[in-house]
Amino acid sequence: MKNYYIYEHHGLKILYVDLTNLKEESPVKEILSESKKYVRKKHPSNKSLHTIINIEGMVLTADIKDSFLEFITGNSDRVKYTLFTGVDIINHIVYKELVKADREDVICVEELSEAEEFLLYHTGKKSRHQQYPSYNS
Repeated sequence: MKNYYIYEHHGLKILYVDLTNLKEESPVKEILSESKKYVRKKHPSNKSLHTIINIEGMVLTADIKDSFLEFITGNSDRVKYTLFTGVDIINHIVYKELVKADREDVICVEELSEAEEFLLYHTGKKSRHQQYPSYNS
């Protein structure tokens, strides 16, 4: 079974990558590499795709950080936003250090629903919330 797929949410195309509870670098790097190739093969280069990566319970290392950065930069012509979900407040500190989340196109949230709301709000689609809560600040 693939750990990634594209779905549509209120007209937005979203690549969902599930890295939940992966404790070893090898499968994480393999899934990121496969999903990057999938995006490059199947999606046009017009920044109309968004990515949500679930890292809940996943191990974060320097090598995985490099794989994330390669994934993000390798798809930068196709992906407008990359959101990481499953990040609690404590892990967010580690996340910011590893991934350098001060980029505007890389966002960190706790849950999938927050990620989808962020995308709706920041792409001009209707949103339930007037203001989006973010851990990036």
